[in-house]
Amino acid sequence: MSTCVAVNLTGNAIGVVGVGMALLTSGICELNYACELNQQIQNCEGKIIAVDLLIKNLQGEKIGIKVNHEGNAEFILEDLKSISALESIRQIKQRYSKNKVLHELQQSGYKNIKQEKLANGNIRIVVEKWE
Repeated sequence: MSTCVAVNLTGNAIGVVGVGMALLTSGICELNYACELNQQIQNCEGKIIAVDLLIKNLQGEKIGIKVNHEGNAEFILEDLKSISALESIRQIKQRYSKNKVLHELQQSGYKNIKQEKLANGNIRIVVEKWE
């Protein structure tokens, strides 16, 4: 695979099998990014690639998400040098991670889940579990 195609900020990809795709799209919606299913994007090498999700960030830049055969999402950019597109991917990954943690906590029986966004952009999650 060309290094131009897959962009990952921490690790190779994020897993989106099962509930994961719903958590991913939920995070995209939280960011107010436009999102369309089963579209195409032209990558930075000029190749047209079919993607499972096509996102437009607030700057109008396109970001493709393709789920590979292992069930991981790979990000595809038109321009690898776009700082705002890379920041959008970071935000999408953060929202996905937050939503995944919240989902797992709810599945484990935790109640009264509170979220707080910190000044540095991190998200603090506080939970209670009564037996």
